[in-house]
Amino acid sequence: MAPILLTGLVRISETIVIFTYIYRMEGHWRSIGWHQINSGMYYGCIWSLAFGIIVFILFFLCEYLFQINLFRMVRMPLPESYVDQINYFIVGCLIGPFTEEVVFRGVVYGFFRKWGIVLACCFSTCIFVLLHHQAPVIPFTQIVGGILFAVSYEYTHMLSTSVTIHIIGNSSMLLLSYFPINL
Repeated sequence: MAPILLTGLVRISETIVIFTYIYRMEGHWRSIGWHQINSGMYYGCIWSLAFGIIVFILFFLCEYLFQINLFRMVRMPLPESYVDQINYFIVGCLIGPFTEEVVFRGVVYGFFRKWGIVLACCFSTCIFVLLHHQAPVIPFTQIVGGILFAVSYEYTHMLSTSVTIHIIGNSSMLLLSYFPINL
């Protein structure tokens, strides 16, 4: 089995275990913010659009003013075959963000939330970053993403908001990887 498919199966299993446990303990999923799914997706799209415009303007200004191409920072290495690219999209842009939001915002953020919003945001983001950090550089996109996901979750109290933002963000980074970005 390809490693990406194994990762996808593990992530699906994680999500099922968490949802099952929470439902058995509480009889619903509202405690992790899994309610009003359509409204959360709507807000997630609005947040993503606003954040995307801000990022594009900042990246463009950095290129124009300082000749620093920040678009290269968000590029992802693509697998060779189309089948692997499709699997990469399904796991990295759909399954992964969903599971990560259930874990990092629904569970971790929710656990630390009783000690305050700032602490919950910091800890959930730090854990998120540590589990994503793979390069010897500052994981800027993971830090900003973790904070954005936590703030959107806190603001709307709907997990589907942060899930939508995460899915759109990962999908955008994957899509950008297909284009030669030489601004």
